[in-house]
Amino acid sequence: MKDLHKWHVIDNGWNAPGYHFLIQLSGLIEKGRNVDFNGAHAKHGGWNKNTIGIAMAGGLGLSNRPEPIYTPEQWQSLDWLLAQLRAQYKNIDIFGHRDTGADKACPSFDVRHYVKTGKVRL
Repeated sequence: MKDLHKWHVIDNGWNAPGYHFLIQLSGLIEKGRNVDFNGAHAKHGGWNKNTIGIAMAGGLGLSNRPEPIYTPEQWQSLDWLLAQLRAQYKNIDIFGHRDTGADKACPSFDVRHYVKTGKVRL
């Protein structure tokens, strides 16, 4: 979150990091932007309004190409965080940044498939 704060707040002049949560390699969940405020995690299409942005450290392979390379601790933390958000916000739709129409590969796996099956699919 320290790096995100630097990139988003200091370098870009935003009022807070664009993501609401960041899951570190250790599984530590760090809070960024307050969930009561719109995120700044999706550049186009109005996706920042009424959404919660979760980033996971990693996700790049050796050639810097997107790959779902995350630690077991990160998967466990993601599952826990999604359960907490589901309990707090009923009828939520969970999807990845790449599902917003953005020209992005992140988070390097099919989030909807993962949420539905618990299995990673590219």
